[in-house]
Amino acid sequence: MKEEREQKKAMLAPFMLLQIGGLHILGHTT
Repeated sequence: MKEEREQKKAMLAPFMLLQIGGLHILGHTT
């Protein structure tokens, strides 16, 4: 169970980084 949760977190991390990065890009361009 614990390993499964870590795996899910590892999959979600890139999406969260993309979201944060996208917000930064939007903040700079506008």
